[in-house]
Amino acid sequence: MGTRVVGIDLGKRRIGVSVSDSQRVLATPYSVITRSGDTSADRRAIAALVSEFGAGLVVVGLPLTLAEIGAPLHRQLSRRPQLSKRSSMFRLSCTMNA
Repeated sequence: MGTRVVGIDLGKRRIGVSVSDSQRVLATPYSVITRSGDTSADRRAIAALVSEFGAGLVVVGLPLTLAEIGAPLHRQLSRRPQLSKRSSMFRLSCTMNA
C-alpha cells in the first residue's frame, strides 16, 4: 500500500482539496476550505488534512478557465516561480510526515 497524494487548488476565496487512493490511481474531491483571511489558519487547516491522510506528496494547482488567464490572481502567481510564498506551507506539511 502506498502513500496518498493530496491535491490543493488555490483560489482567492476557497481552497479545493482532493485526495488520491492509496495506489495513487484515482483522486476524488474531498473538501473545500473557505479562506479565513488568516493565512496561518489556512495553512494549519491544510496541514491538518495532509497529516490526516498521511500524504507523501502534495500537488498544488491553480484552477483557471481560459477566461481567467491574465486575471489578477493568475498574474500574481505566474510572477512567482514555484509559488514560493505559498508553497512553503506545503513543504513544511510534507516533511512533518517523513
